[in-house]
Amino acid sequence: EVAQGLTELAKGGVNVADIMAGAAAATLDLATAGEVDLATASSITADALNLFHLKGEDVRNVVDQIAGVANATTTDVGEFAMAMSMGGGAAAVAALDFHDLALAIGAMAESGLKGSDAGTSLKTMLLNLQPTTKDAKKAFEELNLVTADGKSKFVDAEGAIRSVRDIADLLQESLDGMTESDRLRLLEKAFGTDALRAAGALAKEGAEGIDKLIVAMDNVTASDVAAGKMEGWSG
Repeated sequence: EVAQGLTELAKGGVNVADIMAGAAAATLDLATAGEVDLATASSITADALNLFHLKGEDVRNVVDQIAGVANATTTDVGEFAMAMSMGGGAAAVAALDFHDLALAIGAMAESGLKGSDAGTSLKTMLLNLQPTTKDAKKAFEELNLVTADGKSKFVDAEGAIRSVRDIADLLQESLDGMTESDRLRLLEKAFGTDALRAAGALAKEGAEGIDKLIVAMDNVTASDVAAGKMEGWSG
């Protein structure tokens, strides 16, 4: 199992020096914290590195963020991996970083949206942040998500997709004061049926909720969680 775990890290682009310098230990912490085997933890870590073009020196940061989300919300490491598998590619294409992906997965988990369903919903939402159909454009206008020059507010002046925090803030502001039926109708038209849940979850959190999630995530490390799991007789 150890050999398989190290092989997965190597396949993810982690060199021997980085593995020996702490990447292997960090991945072992993730395995213990998430109660998964080492090979699975290594595969999850390697996938994150590949998706977001990270390096071996980033392993500790990656596993800390995964453990942080699992500790701060009702999702777990396995469900995080499934969400990343389905939505991570779209997040990377949208030029979001791994921290943004982790925040989105955590925010969706807070609304009961987890695993592959969360990843699929997030992927569809990200693909529709710039409306292309007539109905979507009309919904964006009704939600006040269009700038004076007709562009999506989810895209900044340089043409880059805004952060998950900004997306959540814009969604919450756009839906403020609306009835539940109007919210559902407009979100479905703007983003599609699959993305409705992801958009709704981010809108529910808003910037304030995302900020709280950031604090909760960043105050926990995989080694902290692993140490807690190893305490006492059961540990």
